[in-house]
Amino acid sequence: MSTIESIGGSSLVSAWQASSISEGCNDQSIFFSRSDNLGVNWTTPTLAQNTSLAVWGPVLHFQSKTKTLWMFFSQSTKYQNRPDPNCESYGRSYPGGELLYHLK
Repeated sequence: MSTIESIGGSSLVSAWQASSISEGCNDQSIFFSRSDNLGVNWTTPTLAQNTSLAVWGPVLHFQSKTKTLWMFFSQSTKYQNRPDPNCESYGRSYPGGELLYHLK
């Protein structure tokens, strides 16, 4: 899942969940990138949120009056990211958990 938000002028920000193997694997995280030319070029993705629990579903919201960028996302309260680097011996984690936020 991904999200994109205008933060004024020609600046955009984007956030998404990603894993090098599959959703729910031990490296599943939320990443963040910014463009200052309406999406022609983007910064190198940076880690926005990573915990030992599964995370997904980032949503961005820019509050123009306070110039605050909010990122809302879900974090499992039950399923930890899998310790197996290949995610071969585990079942899938399913969405559910708490809605959290992170300020940029």
